[in-house]
Amino acid sequence: MESKEPIYSLGGRITISQVLPAIVAIYLVGWGLFTGNAFSLLFALLPTFVIVFFWQSRYDLYEETLVVRHVWPRRIVIPIREIESTEVMSLPRWGAVMVVRPMGKRPLILRPQAPDQLHERLSRLLKSAQ
Repeated sequence: MESKEPIYSLGGRITISQVLPAIVAIYLVGWGLFTGNAFSLLFALLPTFVIVFFWQSRYDLYEETLVVRHVWPRRIVIPIREIESTEVMSLPRWGAVMVVRPMGKRPLILRPQAPDQLHERLSRLLKSAQ
């Protein structure tokens, strides 16, 4: 799978809920370095952890899988044959998002730059896989 080029690739959308932890982390690191306060540096690890492990940075659609990549090192691989349904929803804080429902697992909320385009491409793959 990794050696092939994706059929469709799309970057993640940046929202205030993602920028805020980055600002907090930068502030805490700066404060810790300026004052020599080690606790500020320690508390900067939490927003950094949130950014690294939960920020969806890229979505790659292959013939047989959907890969959700996070900043580092995490990625979620969902086989196309295991996807029950997808839909585009509008959420108050996040705007338009795409919900993917894998069989037997919890729904996954994706925040691509263009959820309608990803939904359309994924729907076509789901129809051709049936």
